[in-house]
Amino acid sequence: MTVLQFLAPPLPHFTIGGEDRYPSGRKHLSRSKIGVFDLLFVTQGGLYMAEEDREYDVTSGKALILRPDLQHHAYKPCTADTHFYWLHFQTTGGWRELSDETPSDYRPPDDPYLPIASFMIDLPRFCSLANPARMQANFARLLEMQTAAGAPWEQQILFQEIVRELNSRQRELWNSPVYRVAEQTALYLRQHYLAPITNAALKERLHFHPAYLARCMKQVYGCTPLAYVNGLRLRQAKSLLMRTDIPVHRIATDVGFNSSTYFIRCFVQAEGMTPKSYRALHR
Repeated sequence: MTVLQFLAPPLPHFTIGGEDRYPSGRKHLSRSKIGVFDLLFVTQGGLYMAEEDREYDVTSGKALILRPDLQHHAYKPCTADTHFYWLHFQTTGGWRELSDETPSDYRPPDDPYLPIASFMIDLPRFCSLANPARMQANFARLLEMQTAAGAPWEQQILFQEIVRELNSRQRELWNSPVYRVAEQTALYLRQHYLAPITNAALKERLHFHPAYLARCMKQVYGCTPLAYVNGLRLRQAKSLLMRTDIPVHRIATDVGFNSSTYFIRCFVQAEGMTPKSYRALHR
């Protein structure tokens, strides 16, 4: 699971929001480094979003936060009529993305006489909401306030309620069986990504049906076990392409792909260029 962690104060602040309806077959726009966090909340249908090498099926009742410094796009068009809210927010304070590989090292100060005590706000990058109806009501009210004169303070207060809802959802996820299964699966994949990963191996090692493991991974990480392990392999491959002169077909084998053709296809899908082009660009 990945989490966006914000150091407060200052609190993250709302900038602008809206809602859209996409007919089946339409895609979300592709954008790069827009400079603000983009919170998407789907109430009907589904958006199929990708950010870097991660894909997210943002279906009804789910929310996704896209980073301000990365490129995002739709990896496939909507398959049904889709309604969603979008909300841009930013912070003037520190923030970072944490994963299970980078545990938080923050400790609150123990000095009771500090003029302002800092704390961390943890928000899930991708989640199913516990109460989507309440979230929808908050989004709708927030958008109404955009046209009301003299309501900026009220807007920020309501936005903090949305942040609180997401933070509460993050705490629930940390305590859920689905999260624990997804974490166990991700740990196994990180430890064995160089070896062939099969459904039979996952079932034998983790003692759950592969379909259940896939559902847990999709809910927590936004991707299947195969997509997760391919992401690990591609990150290692990019490092080797930049740092070494090892031939592409050897890199494919070294990072766990069973064929160079499949490796190149996955690489192009994730990076928009071939491994050779990526190497040339970063030399």
